[in-house]
Amino acid sequence: MVRNFRHEIKATGKFIYTQNRGRKFILVSIFLLLLLFVGVVGAGDETWINSKLQSHAGGTYKLPAGTFEIEDTIYIPDGTTLEGTVKNGKLLSKIILVDDAGWPSKKAMIEVENTKQKNIVIRNFEIDGNCENQDEIYGKGYHDMIVLSHPYNVEIYGMYLHDGLSDGIRIHHDYTNEYETVPTNIKIHDNVIFESGHDGIWIKHSSSVDIYDNEITLKGNSGIRLTECSNVQIYDNDISSNNRGFAGIELDKGASSTSMENIEIYNNNLHDLRCWGIWLYGYYKNGAGYDSDQINNIHIHDNSILRCGRSENSYQYREAGGIIIQGFNALIEDNIIDDNAKFGVAFEYWSYSKLGESYKPPAGEKFTVILKNNKIRNAVKSEYPKDKQGYGVANILDSNHVFVLKGNTVSGSETKNYLC
Repeated sequence: MVRNFRHEIKATGKFIYTQNRGRKFILVSIFLLLLLFVGVVGAGDETWINSKLQSHAGGTYKLPAGTFEIEDTIYIPDGTTLEGTVKNGKLLSKIILVDDAGWPSKKAMIEVENTKQKNIVIRNFEIDGNCENQDEIYGKGYHDMIVLSHPYNVEIYGMYLHDGLSDGIRIHHDYTNEYETVPTNIKIHDNVIFESGHDGIWIKHSSSVDIYDNEITLKGNSGIRLTECSNVQIYDNDISSNNRGFAGIELDKGASSTSMENIEIYNNNLHDLRCWGIWLYGYYKNGAGYDSDQINNIHIHDNSILRCGRSENSYQYREAGGIIIQGFNALIEDNIIDDNAKFGVAFEYWSYSKLGESYKPPAGEKFTVILKNNKIRNAVKSEYPKDKQGYGVANILDSNHVFVLKGNTVSGSETKNYLC
């Protein structure tokens, strides 16, 4: 393993030894070398990376080529760019989590130094979550890769994130609703995220967000997830799974005081996902619901959603389908939805919703989804025998959830094209 900083220390020690023959000087050199090794190298490569970031605060720090093993978090100062070395299109800088890190949950490999920082750029290097050499299980909040709390003006691109236990990229703000009037301005694009462990990209309580041209392979929850965000575009992403994870794209809302509006999802290729292609999930939380009119202008169009819910173990969770909805208003048009298990498009409770009232959509609120000019084909039965399945378009919920159907082509469903 290349460890640039450590090798630099060792090389310096060797040079002193070969140039000075005196026994006393040799002993002093060895003693100093041991101090350096224990005091600096023993702390992990994050120590000097953080030092370099501090000395470049407000500017750009470029990681040199090599692999850097971290035992603690890297903190990015306000207004700072952290980037890697690239040659001929190849990423040469890699950060890897040490074996058996033993970190507590909700501690990330890279974080911002303080809340409400601005003008953060992370680009062009590799992060290896080293999940096979950790004791914790994935999906439980351990060893997130990049977590930025309450930042503004963020861009993350050119990254390769892989083999993690939790989120690849998570950016979140608080419940003050400030994001509704002050845009957070987030761009996440041209990244490869392979089996991060939970959400590939999770954006929470943010606005003015663009997520595009990412290639994501699921292991945990979803590829791209929005929680109570507004003014978002998700486009030109390719999302799949190796028989793991849940939704390609997830939108969820549970708080009573936040709006979720002006979200456009288009030109994405969502395929071979274990459960859902797109999941729109609204529920009441802690006894508090929300008004239907807090969800506005959700537009899903020109996506390809293929072979979702066909994985061999999706039946264990009863979750499958092209687009599954509860507690949301939306316009869904001009999509190709083909060869998905259970449903092409459906109103359906999340299976856990059937186990407790707290996961159901708000009582008494009416939600409308317009389905227009979609090609919904070849819905097949899933492996779970107790559920209704094999329908192109289905409403398994109550009269408060309404489809408006216009100009769709629904064909080839294993059971029936419509159940509405």
